[in-house]
Amino acid sequence: IVLGGIEASLRRVAHYDFWSNKIRRSILLDAKADYLLFGMAHAAIVKFADALDNGHATDEIRGLAFMSSQKKGDALPDFKSVQEDKSEFIKCFKIFYQNTDPITARTLHQKYDNRYLILNPPERFSSTKELDQIHGLDFERDVHPFYKRLGRVKALETIRFSIPVHYGCYGECHFCAITVHQGRTVRFRSEASIINEAKKIISLPDFKGYITDLGGPTANMYGFECTKKQEKGICDDKRCLFPSACKSLKPDHSAYIRLVKSIESLPGVKKVFISSGIRYDLISADKKHGSTFLEKTVSDNVSG
Repeated sequence: IVLGGIEASLRRVAHYDFWSNKIRRSILLDAKADYLLFGMAHAAIVKFADALDNGHATDEIRGLAFMSSQKKGDALPDFKSVQEDKSEFIKCFKIFYQNTDPITARTLHQKYDNRYLILNPPERFSSTKELDQIHGLDFERDVHPFYKRLGRVKALETIRFSIPVHYGCYGECHFCAITVHQGRTVRFRSEASIINEAKKIISLPDFKGYITDLGGPTANMYGFECTKKQEKGICDDKRCLFPSACKSLKPDHSAYIRLVKSIESLPGVKKVFISSGIRYDLISADKKHGSTFLEKTVSDNVSG
């Protein structure tokens, strides 16, 4: 049994659970699963399937969590201490959080009685070419037939005609868990790939001309990233946007403006909405294109 997806990803280590108001074990134990693939798992899921298919060992695959009788890598505070002591819980989360970047992360373990949870380093981020290949696959863009028989799924309406243009976010908002799942390095698709997806959407019989979102975890992070971070990983001693935008980041909204206009110009598109969140500090930091992006968005791409 292999777990995956954002819920499993965020619960891969001992964590506070709001619903039960207690510290819970890794979901691997509570679900009685064999493995957990965390993060987007674009490459990890294929490597894992290939290893099983060929009878190879899986223990070294990046982005994989599993239980073992042997400890491996750096230690997180054990489950008992995390459960009983808030300071140990904070220490655990800090170590865990500092090891979410694939370039700098180390293997971690957490003790549960006489067994160990093993967290391999996250998988390497997908390149633009790899993201284009993934999004070029022939997705159905519909509810699974099993659920379709049960009636209308309203949640599909917000995403069916939306296009994800990038992954990851370096905003590090304290209410958000996207860093733990997608990481702090933004990687994006090519404009050609996004336009091709828009054309597929336009060809759908029930498309009415409205692209409901052209975004990602944070909409206006498309098209630029810190080159130092891409080479050496995230910084331990500072953040990209707090207390102000890092000088190494160099925000540039020009690629995103061009992308939105390209989709708007396609025959069959009446309106492109930007429904994902926007960082205003990034707009302010982009002296060349920031105000143009803000004016364009407010004028043309806001739904209400």
